[in-house]
Amino acid sequence: MKLRRPLLLVALCARTASADPNALRVDVHCADYWADPDHGLQLTLDGHPLAATAVEGVSGTVWIRHVGPTEVWTPTDVAYDVTPGPHHVELSAPGCAPLAIDVDAAWTNPPITGRLPTADRSLMGTVGAPNGLGLAFGAYSVAHPARSDSYDLFRTRYAYQPADERGGWFSLSYEHRGLAVAWDTTIGDSSSAGTASSTDTIRTGATGPFAFTGSTVSLGQTARIGGRLRFGDVALAAGSGVGGDLYLQSMTISNPGVTTPNVEGDWYVPLWAQVTYKPTCNWGAVAMASYDVHPTATSESAPRLGLALQYQPSDACSQPAGIALR
Repeated sequence: MKLRRPLLLVALCARTASADPNALRVDVHCADYWADPDHGLQLTLDGHPLAATAVEGVSGTVWIRHVGPTEVWTPTDVAYDVTPGPHHVELSAPGCAPLAIDVDAAWTNPPITGRLPTADRSLMGTVGAPNGLGLAFGAYSVAHPARSDSYDLFRTRYAYQPADERGGWFSLSYEHRGLAVAWDTTIGDSSSAGTASSTDTIRTGATGPFAFTGSTVSLGQTARIGGRLRFGDVALAAGSGVGGDLYLQSMTISNPGVTTPNVEGDWYVPLWAQVTYKPTCNWGAVAMASYDVHPTATSESAPRLGLALQYQPSDACSQPAGIALR
């Protein structure tokens, strides 16, 4: 049996530093980011600001298919060169309140680790500073209006009655402060009914109209992007995007000479708004409403509603604030 080579394989990991070992190292988070000098981390030693001397990390060699061995480096802490002995250390970062700790610095000290308390109100609560990715599972419905369509190959025209499409909705999202991005996948079904008219009288014997009934399975993909506002445990978002549907149809028509389409596709531009309510740090509910505009067939534009349970981790919410030598 042939074994497949893995896509990504960690081959070597080793701790590295960009400078000589230091007496004091810091590994702290603020809201939704890891605090380092590039993100505004400030350290005050005994009342005096102190500049960092290095950002330490872990290096490794990974094997990536079609690329080969690749070097990667992940930062782990910020190093400061201080005189061994007792010191009063204060840490601060943008969006968070400062915290202080007394340490007896030595070359063998573990790093100061922990989380600074969030001070920016827009980053507080269960929705203010999520880790980023979220997963939602739920249901949706689309109220398709009455519409007309044609099957030019067999010179047939259809008049569809209004139909309600319902099904399952899965959403992979990324939310960061004022940005909201999502990729939606839907699968649903609906019943269909209407009439068909044909100019191919050789096949049909008459022009119609002929009544038909049937069912439709819909497979959809939608990419959405928009802005986001946060209010403690509630987030509001709105924007636009682009989406597409694939319709698998099964029809029964009163005239067997009329050929019916089995597969159809369409695309649309969703104008959407969403409310997220998270009573806990990691779990919440999402309600979305959109109006799907079909630029190439405006008569098919339709409202869409969705309701889902969301899992969206937020360390800024679930991890208590505090720093210590660990």
